[in-house]
Amino acid sequence: MKRLTASEARRVWFGLLDEVVRGEVVVIERRGRRIVLRAEPTPPDRDAPVAYASLLRVPDLEQEVRLPRRG
Repeated sequence: MKRLTASEARRVWFGLLDEVVRGEVVVIERRGRRIVLRAEPTPPDRDAPVAYASLLRVPDLEQEVRLPRRG
């Protein structure tokens, strides 16, 4: 964990952001208050294909779908 004053953080702001993205936790102190910067967990890949088969819950499709007979 890295600790800085607000003045120090202002001078190296973009470098701090790069460190946070790499996983570093940064604490900025200003007037006795602490601000903690940490990256959020990476969300699941939204471009990944969805497995729709796992979402469908039909025990036996042949028994569930009964079409009327013709003729």
